[in-house]
Amino acid sequence: MLRLLFACGRIDPLPTAADVVTPPGPETGDAVHSEHSSAQVPLCAEPLADGTAVCLSELQSDNDATLTAGPGVFPDWFELANVGTTPVDPARLLLVVGDRAVALSGAPLLPGGVAVWFADDQTVTGHVDTAFSDEGEEVVLYLDGQLADRWEVPPLVGDTLLARDPASGDWVQTCVASPGVPNPTQPPCADPREALYQLGTI
Repeated sequence: MLRLLFACGRIDPLPTAADVVTPPGPETGDAVHSEHSSAQVPLCAEPLADGTAVCLSELQSDNDATLTAGPGVFPDWFELANVGTTPVDPARLLLVVGDRAVALSGAPLLPGGVAVWFADDQTVTGHVDTAFSDEGEEVVLYLDGQLADRWEVPPLVGDTLLARDPASGDWVQTCVASPGVPNPTQPPCADPREALYQLGTI
């Protein structure tokens, strides 16, 4: 995790999300615990003064068969990772998807831990009241009103996803998801059929 912190670049804080978008309503999803061009390298801001730092870890906008929310139900989903040194209450986080903002809630995210939310326009436990566009869009994470992470998500073919590489801190488009556990180092792929040919992977 320390390598990931060092790989994360310094970003000057932006205005709070409330200054940019209309804040969401009070009903939000709870976390399920077990982490401006498509060529832009996403950056995860350095920890705040209290040692908190949260990064986008994985995101899938066209989930055909990767992660189920019930029999035959495969919604969009994303994962956040706590790469700081202190627990983070998800109430301190705000996710902005395009021009839509959703607050997060749930159990504290412990240092080194990851949490997964389904993004399917629901407000029940483990879900958030938004979904991702499979055409691509900007996804921004705020922590205490300050920019924590920003990804410009490209169009994703079914069952591919964006994942933060644990060694470099950069995102890669990959075919093998790891929701609920720290990301392994993965070779990039753009076509889900490539996953069939990765040695050691079923």
